[in-house]
Order: sequence, then C-alpha cells, then structure tokens
Amino acid sequence: MAVHDMTRVNGSAPLLEVRKLRVSLESGKTVIDGVDLTIGRREVVALVGESGSGKSVTALALSRLLPAALRMTSGSIRFDGQDIVAKSDAELNRLRGAEISMLFQQPQVMLDPTSRVQAQVAEPLRKHRGLGRRQAFARVVDLLRSVGIPDPAVRARAFSYQLSGGMAQRVMIAAAMAAGPKLLIADEPTTALDVTVQAQILRLLKEERERHDLSILLITHDLSIVSAFADRMAVMYAGRILEEGPTQEIMRRPAHPYTRALIRCSLLVPESDGKLMSIPGSGSQALAIKEGCRFAPRCTLMREYPGLRTACCSREPELEQFAQHWACRCHATAEGLQEGDVA
Repeated sequence: MAVHDMTRVNGSAPLLEVRKLRVSLESGKTVIDGVDLTIGRREVVALVGESGSGKSVTALALSRLLPAALRMTSGSIRFDGQDIVAKSDAELNRLRGAEISMLFQQPQVMLDPTSRVQAQVAEPLRKHRGLGRRQAFARVVDLLRSVGIPDPAVRARAFSYQLSGGMAQRVMIAAAMAAGPKLLIADEPTTALDVTVQAQILRLLKEERERHDLSILLITHDLSIVSAFADRMAVMYAGRILEEGPTQEIMRRPAHPYTRALIRCSLLVPESDGKLMSIPGSGSQALAIKEGCRFAPRCTLMREYPGLRTACCSREPELEQFAQHWACRCHATAEGLQEGDVA
C-alpha cells in the first residue's frame, strides 16, 4: 500500500486528501489516472515531473478549475473535512480565495493589465471578508509591505505592466494570501525569474507558511527548489504517481529509476564518463501504454536487469510502500534492485 496516511502520524487528519483522481479529455483519453495525494497541516508537498506529466492538471482539478476540454471522471477530493466534488459552483466560489488560493506561473500574464494592483489584491478582501473600499486599501498596503514591496501605497496604484517579474509575483502572493487561506497551490511560482529573485520568492513563501500556518502544494520541475523547500515530494509521470515520500530521503536515495534520472538531470549530476545525464525518449506516448510499466520504454534499469523485462512489459507495478512513509511504483524496487546514492 502507498504512504497516504503519513499526515496522521501526529494524530491529525490531513488538510487535503485526494483518492483515485481521474481526469479525462472529452474524447475519453485519460490524462490523470488514479492519483492519490495528501497534504498535512502546515506541510509543503511538491508535485514534480517533466512537462506534460499531469502536474498542473492535477492542481486545477483540486479546486475544480479544469478547462472545458477536461473533466473529472472519478475520485474524491476532501479539503478540511469538506467534500469538494459535491460542492455547487456557488459554494466553490466561496471556498476559492478564502480557504484555497492559487499562485500561477507568469504573473505578468495572470494579472489584469487594465486594473490597478490595489483592485486585484483587494478583490478577495472585499469578496470573502466584506471589507469596504478604505479598509481594503489599507489592508492591501499592509499586504504589499509584508511581501517586501517598497513604497506599497505607491505600488498599489500602479498597473501590472509597470512591475518587474519579481515584483509582479510578489503582488500575486499578496493577492493569494489576502483572505488568509489554509492551502496555497503554487504552480511553478519561480518560472522565468532569475536566481536571486527565485530565492527571494521561496524565502517569502516560507515566511508566509510560518506566519499563517499555511499548507502548500508546490508544482515544479526544479528539484533544487524542492530540496530546499518541500517536506515531502510526489513524482508524477504520465498521469500517475511513481514515487512518494520524504524529500530529503528521496533526493539522497531515489527508489524509482525515473526519479533518479530527474534528479541527475535537474541537479546536473554527471555520469561516470563525465557527460551530463539525459532521459532517453519522450513521455508523450506513455499514456497509450495499456500493459506494463509506463516508464519501461525509457528505463535504463530494465536494460541493466534483463530478468525484469517480462514483468515490466506485461504488468504495471502498484504503488507500494517499501519503507516508512515512502512508496514506489517499480518492479525493480519491489525486487530490491536499487542503485546507490545519487550524490
């Protein structure tokens, strides 16, 4: 069985609990296939994987913001004891922004260029907290100051096109935190920002977590960020979770060959011949695999152990626990065939 009850270690139920989530296109093609995920209170969980693995679609499904071409076909989503799937549109609108907020990549695209910063940050305050115009403006200034924006009263009257990328992301964080949510879903929050600004944004998110007892779902492909920020990580490939467990344990000794390859690629770990690691092939066709492991066509470990070929090509492995709070979907792991430490 997988490690989806680890947030109950201290006796508390998880803030977010997802079971067997399945999302499909209108054509019937499945893009998210039976995902289980939990996030504890004040916990940071990273959902990682290559582009197209299903990370962002999973994030959108959690707050039922899927685009028209996609629909949730089965599964359950419970947030703070509430059944998200059973809620009406009106109930969801009251929940979004107030208890669940989203932080998107490319903030200058997400912000409305025709609306001043103060109006966009104040929207959740007026909608969910009922503040008047003057109260909302005073709170906006406080929020902008708290996320490190200089001259917040002046910046509040600016338009988004007048802001730098880092400043725009700070505005997005202020808007996301305005109504005091319990869960922040951060989808690639540092994409397209330089390294210095990335560090500032991550430090700011850490401060918000401590200040507001915030839980965070971090969607990213950058494992250096995951290593510095996340308590747990779940590795996604072709709509499925392949590995899940404590971040530092996985980063030090990944159990799945896909996780191992991701870490080597992301952290620029060279091979024995000095060349940088690359994952052969592409995951774009993996969803079409009906039998066997979806990662098998790209798996170097299967080629190293020919005895695995029959199992890997004929039967998809289950996501099974092999250590405390740590699970992996791999025949090699089940057989104890693991490589040594990455570093």
